[in-house]
Amino acid sequence: MTDAGPPTPPPSVPAGWGSSPVGPPPSTAVEHPTASTIAHPPAPRKRWLVVLIGVLALIVGIGAAGTVLFATNTLPPLRTAYDFTDDLEDGDVPGAYANLCERLKGSDGRSDFEDFAAEIRRGLVHFKVNPFGVDRNGNRASVDFTAVYTGDRRTDLELVLAHERDDWRVCDVRFRR
Repeated sequence: MTDAGPPTPPPSVPAGWGSSPVGPPPSTAVEHPTASTIAHPPAPRKRWLVVLIGVLALIVGIGAAGTVLFATNTLPPLRTAYDFTDDLEDGDVPGAYANLCERLKGSDGRSDFEDFAAEIRRGLVHFKVNPFGVDRNGNRASVDFTAVYTGDRRTDLELVLAHERDDWRVCDVRFRR
């Protein structure tokens, strides 16, 4: 008997692979993978960042404009209303009288104002000035406020102010409906 050698591999396995237990035979060239030819998508754009910065700049701009408008248009009459009501609430009638416009400071103006102050202060707990109740039209303005009395009674009032002598002055106190 003669030795015929190793059996021949089936036709589905390349020649030389069945005889070695590990990997391809040394005579077979090893191919290295080549670079992929698949196109990668472009890097994502940062449009959201530009939009976000634009929106934030718009919000800051609107806030700054609102602050400037409030400080120049609404705050001066509102400050006068706070000064006037604080003086009345504290019983400082001469201080409140100093905030009146010239037409109310006539010959009987002082005694009339003292009568008004005594009447409005009777049973007063405190005044509430509404910072959102300021209506300005040029050199005239009105400010809404509420007088709170004992027994939880409330009276809604309106201060009418005029800009004279480079300051805001109280020209009238009206009942609101």
